[in-house]
Amino acid sequence: MSEAFEQRTRADELRDRLLTAVLIGEYLPGSRLPSERELAESLDVARETMRQALRMVTEAGLLEVRRGRGGGYFVTAARIDERSAAAQLLHRRLAEIEDAIDAGSRIQGAICEAAAERRTADDVRILEARLADFVAAASGREKQAADSRLHLAISDAAHIPALADAMLFLDRRVSLSAPQHPWGAIEDQAAMEERATRDHTELVRLIVAGEIAAAGAVARRHAMIDRDLIEQARKRAEATAVDLRGR
Repeated sequence: MSEAFEQRTRADELRDRLLTAVLIGEYLPGSRLPSERELAESLDVARETMRQALRMVTEAGLLEVRRGRGGGYFVTAARIDERSAAAQLLHRRLAEIEDAIDAGSRIQGAICEAAAERRTADDVRILEARLADFVAAASGREKQAADSRLHLAISDAAHIPALADAMLFLDRRVSLSAPQHPWGAIEDQAAMEERATRDHTELVRLIVAGEIAAAGAVARRHAMIDRDLIEQARKRAEATAVDLRGR
């Protein structure tokens, strides 16, 4: 197999990862992607291969390049689910994603159990502040960022770095933007954010109260939000594919 063919094949795989990231709301419209160099390093690929993948997604109309200071690749308002290939893409990656989410939910449960057992007074103060930030954050990108900060604070409160490392490894199998989580389509966000607020509030309460088993159970349930968002995206893409075939 030639080096050029291998590079194209890897670029196609990276294109699929980027398209999936847009589909499931890892990067919402208007979001700036990490730099080409950062993406290449985090995914352990050559910069030229990463550049090819980014070019393909840009040519599909889902990213735009802004020049100058503060520039880079930004997600457009275009909808990937207008293309029937979206359904095939999500179907292809579904088993891999679901496996990572299932494993991640178990590790997240262990992290929250450890946090409920080991949290300090400083941890409690930070967790309550991060929860308040999440509740107050505006819907969409601001709430997504606040969610990441809260989950990182929970990992810190567990005081077991190896668990945090394992969680990040699994998150990266699902999300290019890990530790940032998928946030779903715009039309799904209000219900998802309400659900996340309930889970976060209960989870912080249980960790602060030292209720170890209950904190783990809520954390495992909460991790399934990612799976549900991806399933919603898959169904929407499949419905669009049916509509396109019927035209």
